Amino acid sequence: MNIVVYDFNDTATCSAKKELLKLYPHDLTFFENRPDGIFNLKEIEEFTEQRLQVMMIIKEATDLGFEYMSEDWNKHIFDMLTTHHLQDYIRLFYHADFKTSLDDIERRRRDFLSHYMLVLACCSNETKRNYLIRLEADMFHVKFNNLPDAGVREFIRINNVRMLKLISNDEKSKYRDDLLNCTDRLTTSNFDSTDFYKVPYTSAPELIQNLDCFVRRGFVYVPHYLSVYVFKNIFIGYLTNRLLYYCDNLKHFFEPRLQEIIDRTRYSSNKMISDDSNYVTKTTVDNSKKILESFDTVAQTSFPLCSRNLVDVMQRFHHLKYNGRQLLQLFLKGIGLTVHDCLTLFRNEFTKIMTEDHFQKEYGYYIEYNYGLKGSKINVPPPNCMDIIENYPPANHNRREFHGCPFKEWDIPCLERRLAHCGISNEEITQISNLTKEGHAQVACSKFFEYTHGGTEIHISHPNQFYKESRKYFTKTEKVTEEQKSINV
Repeated sequence: MNIVVYDFNDTATCSAKKELLKLYPHDLTFFENRPDGIFNLKEIEEFTEQRLQVMMIIKEATDLGFEYMSEDWNKHIFDMLTTHHLQDYIRLFYHADFKTSLDDIERRRRDFLSHYMLVLACCSNETKRNYLIRLEADMFHVKFNNLPDAGVREFIRINNVRMLKLISNDEKSKYRDDLLNCTDRLTTSNFDSTDFYKVPYTSAPELIQNLDCFVRRGFVYVPHYLSVYVFKNIFIGYLTNRLLYYCDNLKHFFEPRLQEIIDRTRYSSNKMISDDSNYVTKTTVDNSKKILESFDTVAQTSFPLCSRNLVDVMQRFHHLKYNGRQLLQLFLKGIGLTVHDCLTLFRNEFTKIMTEDHFQKEYGYYIEYNYGLKGSKINVPPPNCMDIIENYPPANHNRREFHGCPFKEWDIPCLERRLAHCGISNEEITQISNLTKEGHAQVACSKFFEYTHGGTEIHISHPNQFYKESRKYFTKTEKVTEEQKSINV
């Protein structure tokens, strides 16, 4: 990485401007070129800290429960960028284009530099790599969503994305009915004006998972307005390879003048990691035994609605499909249930419809696997709310699948019936329903906690956090009750 400073007001550097324009032609980028040019060390650190601050703003918008890419999610980000005077990112996110002014070139160059500094700081740590990929992909998504059509076409031209093939009008007419029936937000009124790209099915896993597109013979037909998912996956692929490359070769890029900044950035980047370990209860035999002895009561009072529902389904059908088993087992591990007691719990239910031998062969192994005792012996952590919402496919009730976030996936009448069963008032049910309709699943879950725990306000971001805070509340309540009884006596 060369570090040079250019004065673009000097006519002698016009050729340098042209060269830099070749490197940074567009606000939207895959960051394939390493940053070139000169910055002073103070600026390098300042730009990198700004980028990290922007990532924390994006993470906060998601953690607060705003629906991803919704108007409220974007408004929160825009307002926070404005509050913190992060003008470069307001311009890059909400006015992205391919202008050639000196300011535009410099802004892109700072964007490149800060991106690569975070790559160098995070590449050696797998957890940080994963968080950086997610947050950088979010930044890419925001930029793309605010690009005008001309900006998208220029981006495709600059990057020569060969796998993105525009289908002909004949092919579009041939599959008109299939495209209309399968494509999200496509109607007869906008069909003719919508361009479609034909890409390999591996290029758009999110669209396939959400059943938002037409698939034929290994190809996905992606409308122009959903093409962001294709580009986003390309971006993630490039960034993943870049991080792994620098992880393996970092010593070859050692630059003493940058090392102190990288070390400080490495420390600063810790804040972008959600420390979900705080929500996991240490497993002890005594604690596990207490949970098992009062399991039904604890499940109905201190489990979040997602886990509570899985317990109800398991007790009703004496079985759970794979994703449901996975989520419930990891949740139970997180609240402190031992592997022995988890096996006992599942065995007691499942053997009502199957033999013990069948249970052990088909299901027992995977419980031990989730506890890190079998297979690769990785201690799999319980997923947080966003992991469940984003990474688990929607449940198909016709196949008796019941996993997932109720405030994200359930229809409103079903949710309202369940909330009423939990003893929540009609007014409170309406508030939760409205939040659910607006796409604020985590906020709705937080309200559910508040209304079932004496008005205790807390932002829920993890099922095991719900359980831990619930047990704190009821332990404190029981203690106060006991003290009052002693006073009365």
